[in-house]
Amino acid sequence: MPKYILILLAVVMTCISLGIVWKIQDYQDQVIIEKKLLPEDFAKQHGAPPGVALSNVFLGPFRNLMVSALWLRMDRLQKQGKFFEMVQLADWLLRVQPENATAAQYLAWNMAYNITVTQQNYDVRRRWIKKALETLQTAMKYNPNDPILYREMAWIYQHKLGDELDNAGPYYRAKMAEENLRIFGGTHSPDWKQLAAEPESWEAFYEKNPTLRRFCSGREEELEKMFLATGAPPEKIVLNESEKEKLTLFLRNMVIRNDLMIDPAHAAWVEAEYGKLNWLLPDAFAIYWGSMGLKKIPDERTLHCQRIVAQGLKMMMLSGRIIYADGEPGQNYIRLPDFNLVDVACREIKKMADLMQGGLEYSGYHYFLMDVVEMLYLYGYKEKAAEYYKILTEEVPTETKDKTVQEFVMARVRDKIKTMRNDQLQGTVSSFILQSIFAFANGADDDAQEMLQGAEVLYNTYRKAHNSDEERERLRLPPFKEFKRNVTDLVLKRFPDLSPTVKAKLDLQENKVPTVEK
Repeated sequence: MPKYILILLAVVMTCISLGIVWKIQDYQDQVIIEKKLLPEDFAKQHGAPPGVALSNVFLGPFRNLMVSALWLRMDRLQKQGKFFEMVQLADWLLRVQPENATAAQYLAWNMAYNITVTQQNYDVRRRWIKKALETLQTAMKYNPNDPILYREMAWIYQHKLGDELDNAGPYYRAKMAEENLRIFGGTHSPDWKQLAAEPESWEAFYEKNPTLRRFCSGREEELEKMFLATGAPPEKIVLNESEKEKLTLFLRNMVIRNDLMIDPAHAAWVEAEYGKLNWLLPDAFAIYWGSMGLKKIPDERTLHCQRIVAQGLKMMMLSGRIIYADGEPGQNYIRLPDFNLVDVACREIKKMADLMQGGLEYSGYHYFLMDVVEMLYLYGYKEKAAEYYKILTEEVPTETKDKTVQEFVMARVRDKIKTMRNDQLQGTVSSFILQSIFAFANGADDDAQEMLQGAEVLYNTYRKAHNSDEERERLRLPPFKEFKRNVTDLVLKRFPDLSPTVKAKLDLQENKVPTVEK
């Protein structure tokens, strides 16, 4: 066959292939628009970032081929454990195909999980997690209706930052609480409605407050960084009290939006829907992002978002209050239940159980009811415990047969000492110590000593069951006497009238009661 015919055939086949790829790409764009997977103007190349628009126009029909090649290369790097190179390729992939939510999820997961475990420095790990969260938020701009992104964002907060699986977990939570407390102005939850009413840009702020332009113009980024570090405008800017208050509120709003990635309007909706949350804790942010997914895409695709919201409320109820030993955020703290969230947590857990019925004898809702009854009873909310025990009796009669509330609770405490989470242990032991303090104050010394002995047995049994080097480093549980002293000091500071009598009785009790084997 003549050479020129081969060349002609090659040209014809190339043109046909390009036409087919072009049609496939056009079909994909139409599906994206019809299914509302991302804003229509983005799919039509209106309003897309210049780099994204340029890559799509320049690559044209070859875009899908390049994406396939990048995915294959990333898969090989993943298997070889070359996570840093893989992250760079994933970043390129997102530039070529920013509407690819799976790529964003893949990239964020590797940064938050695979790369962090290669780093010894806890602060470096924390920066990689922050970069993972920023990646997901950027992807949300192009995929506002994809529940995968909201689920992944919430999961990183709930699992990576909020759980105890990472040795650096206490450090993550301490730094998060420290920064947020500073940004929020010394409170665990700012006035979200007030922040939602603030301008969302510097130009809008200047229009509302023209006199502040001359102090801030040209220094906007610097002012935000300084507020993030100090929680206040720089002192060298001379402002009257009214101007300082306005600038502080606006800077708080900007830092919360840009650095914490929180929309105050949705945060206000979250608290109206679920109750006041402690925003120093990762679980509050998990609830925020999970509920964002539910609100934007209210259909069957958001089942995971519902689960995260329910689990987040459960954790906030079980251990959503923090008392710091030194009064300032740090790694030495006690977590206590927030019983203001009992009803809403039970409501959301039940909703989750109704959605996920699978023929099991007990559901997560039933087990949660047992935890609720136990916690309420141990903390002295006996009427509320009886209310939920009645519900539990109706739901699971075999668990409560012929048992009083007290018998039910004591049996559970004995059975689960060795499987308790660290925060559950601290909450339970703290409840015994707290009740003993008030028992001493009311003259019930025998009851108080019994509670303290029970607390010591529970605490030291737990320490003994978690005695490996890795667990000691992760849990960081001090000896019982030190733990008891921390709880006692915090309570007596809050109730100074109890101090003289109770302190003397506690000191006497510590000398009389033999120490349980550790």
